[in-house]
Amino acid sequence: MRPEDDPPSDADELRAIWEEHRPTTFARVAALERAVALLAEGRLGDGDARSARREAHSLSGAVSFFGYDEASRIAAELETIFSDATGADPDRLHDMVVKLRSELERLPYTS
Repeated sequence: MRPEDDPPSDADELRAIWEEHRPTTFARVAALERAVALLAEGRLGDGDARSARREAHSLSGAVSFFGYDEASRIAAELETIFSDATGADPDRLHDMVVKLRSELERLPYTS
């Protein structure tokens, strides 16, 4: 049997699924980046905060499936913060979203 005839491994299948979901995942990260920018400008409205909370919630669950435990934890924390962003530190949130993006840029299931 030739190597190209071997069935894909679970890790290969998860990578393929991740590649399908990657654009949506990073669009959600971009939405969080926009929300943080609005907060920094003092222009984050209630609707923006609700939308950011939903994006963070969706990210938290979805990326956990792919093994991004730290990204999931950060997204869950962002969800909590955007539940009531009054008094939230935009610099801290910016740092959190940068770390979230960084965590998601590494390839899942590399071991």
